[in-house]
Amino acid sequence: MRDSAADYDNDGDLEIVVTNIGDSPDRLRHNRKNKSHSILVKAVGVRSNRDGIGTEVKVVSGGLTQYDQVGSGAR
Repeated sequence: MRDSAADYDNDGDLEIVVTNIGDSPDRLRHNRKNKSHSILVKAVGVRSNRDGIGTEVKVVSGGLTQYDQVGSGAR
């Protein structure tokens, strides 16, 4: 069994996908509406780095600042 969490449907909350040996995967979805705000950022590179790997993202909202970096795989 292996699991992975991400915002698969881009609604601002996390879903979990569990892969099962010899069976189909299960997706555990959060059905309540997320009262928080979210943004989706897609980094697009040029030439050989089409996925923008290594791109640093800074988001400032009110008194909150968040940083992240585009990686090559799931976290």
